[in-house]
Amino acid sequence: MFASNNGMIVNSMFIKENSTFDLNLRKINISGRLIHSWLFFILTLCFSTALFSQPVTSEKAREIAGDTLNLPDTAKNDLLLDLFDNDTIEVQFAYYKNLQLILPFDDSLISPQLRQIDVARQFSPNLFSLGNTGSPSISPLIKPEQRDVFDMGIHAFDAYSFTFDNFKFYKPQTPYTHVRYGTSTGIRDDNVFAGTLSRTFAKNLTVNVDYKRFNQVGEFNHDRSRNTNFAVGFEKSHWKNRFKTHLIYTYNQYLREENGGIQSDANLLLNNNVQSSRLSTPIFTELAGSKLKSWGVLLNSDLALFKGGDSLSRLSSDKGLHLGYEISYKKDDGLYYDTQINSSIDSAYYRNLNTDSRGIRNSYYHNNFKNTVYLSAIGKENSSSGQADYLKAGLSYERHLLKYQPTDSSFSVLKLIADGQWDLPGIAGISASGYYVLNSLTPIYNIEGRASGKINKILDAEVWLNVRNLPPGFLYQHLNLNSVKVYNTNGDNIFTTYFGGKVFIPFINLGVSLHQNIITNYTYFDNNYKMQQVGGATSITGVQAKYDLKLGVFHLDNDVLWQATTSTQVRIPTWATTHAVYLEAKFFKKKLLINAGVDVRYLSAFDRQGYSPVILNFYNADGANSSSMFTYDAFISYKIRLLRGFVRVDNINNIYDKKAQYQIDRYPIDKFAIKFGFDWIFNN
Repeated sequence: MFASNNGMIVNSMFIKENSTFDLNLRKINISGRLIHSWLFFILTLCFSTALFSQPVTSEKAREIAGDTLNLPDTAKNDLLLDLFDNDTIEVQFAYYKNLQLILPFDDSLISPQLRQIDVARQFSPNLFSLGNTGSPSISPLIKPEQRDVFDMGIHAFDAYSFTFDNFKFYKPQTPYTHVRYGTSTGIRDDNVFAGTLSRTFAKNLTVNVDYKRFNQVGEFNHDRSRNTNFAVGFEKSHWKNRFKTHLIYTYNQYLREENGGIQSDANLLLNNNVQSSRLSTPIFTELAGSKLKSWGVLLNSDLALFKGGDSLSRLSSDKGLHLGYEISYKKDDGLYYDTQINSSIDSAYYRNLNTDSRGIRNSYYHNNFKNTVYLSAIGKENSSSGQADYLKAGLSYERHLLKYQPTDSSFSVLKLIADGQWDLPGIAGISASGYYVLNSLTPIYNIEGRASGKINKILDAEVWLNVRNLPPGFLYQHLNLNSVKVYNTNGDNIFTTYFGGKVFIPFINLGVSLHQNIITNYTYFDNNYKMQQVGGATSITGVQAKYDLKLGVFHLDNDVLWQATTSTQVRIPTWATTHAVYLEAKFFKKKLLINAGVDVRYLSAFDRQGYSPVILNFYNADGANSSSMFTYDAFISYKIRLLRGFVRVDNINNIYDKKAQYQIDRYPIDKFAIKFGFDWIFNN
């Protein structure tokens, strides 16, 4: 099926009409309705088991693992304990991608995640977005995005997505519930709701549920974002923990109508220099829309062929030799549509791609059926790090079906996969993972490794290396509108070497990291939505520093990013900084903890990227805004035992400075607004 062509895979990344396959396997046709029916049966069965199983009570948990609240067992009312006598919780979790690594739940009041409802502004550094909560976003820090062999080339919603790899299996000692809500005043329908539930039942069954909803109509005419994310996972142990199963279901839906951005900054001002209503601000077009649905189900079965360790310990080691099998099915259904298909207006969204764009569509359907078999050897768990040494290797077979009119395609991928980690407790550790495509004449691979070490409490250090050779995303090479091929090109493979390291000095709370990218055939969309590749190698260097200063009740947190590139087509700011200045104090016999201060953000001048719903991607806009950006917010956040909350006054400078602030070309960030929310944990 594969052939070599100047380092490329013929017919753009494995795709060929009426393909034949090197792997002489039967075609696997899976009905979406059949998958949903099967999933419904599995979920019903699991919930039935949960319903008639005996929950592990708090008293039972103490009997097994000790008193998590560090209080005598005579205390019976766990709810009152959580609300009034407990200031923190002991909840740990592991990502499905690495179940051997047990991580602690972040219970910090000063964490930006607990005083900010906009996900894009919870990252370090803050992501760039269209301004709306939950709108498409992109990181200013250049490093390779996580992707598989076949990639549609849509990553604008990665920050909000539930995937198999990032699904969390919580390991609470008692039932755990976590709810979060936030909203804004002065902005049309801006709110966020998130909920997490984890419950362990007597017959070694743990149920984990995650739900997120972002919603904002927006401040400009014909502008809205709405994301709905749902995921549920089951972990079941059998035969004294010799056999484990994991079942995960994920669902993501993104709806995004557009406005094309404002026509001019001047439209935000009236003649008397008083800011006008943003709802009446002229925009580029009212012909817009986008939608991207996805859902997936994964079943993992892991059998311990030879097992060691104490099966009764709370964080039971899976030490031994394991044989595993994983089967998964994922489907996404991207769609671009015109909201006013009968309009006589030729939308600016389509550039010069078509003289009459009315009713035009860019719609695709893609599913992926994957089987993986592996052997893994797991060592003893390190009680201090929660990481068990392990080595895993296996084979993965993927079957893809892509419907992108006027062409339907199907293809197969056979991969060799490997993953491993070794840890010398308290001193050093090393990890590596990757895959290599076996049924391709052109080398296709993605390999990464990390090494870490520490010197007592003096210094923590980590280095990493990622080398990969992958084709461009599918939508970078193909654009079909109204079932007509607008362009169809074969791009060269993108060879990326990404390396760097970071050091952290606990004594002074200083961390510094280096990010170095060397990319051959750097790929991007131009102003006409066509793929372009920069010939030769492009170097992108980033240095990020984090320094937290504490003097009594006074805190100063700093995050500074500096970047430089050898190509003008890489649209990044030279400087991107965030700073938080606040006071922290306790009141009412130390029952109430309050932080009050200011968040400050700065971006140096750079040529912005634009965003297009046609290609569901960011692109390099011609004549883009290149001014610097400075904003600041005030906040008060509080903590009363397991209840946290905050009140924010965002973009205060907008009160007196009428100049629009941009992260993405033609999309001003939200104006002055008051946001508030709460975060409540129930551990009983």
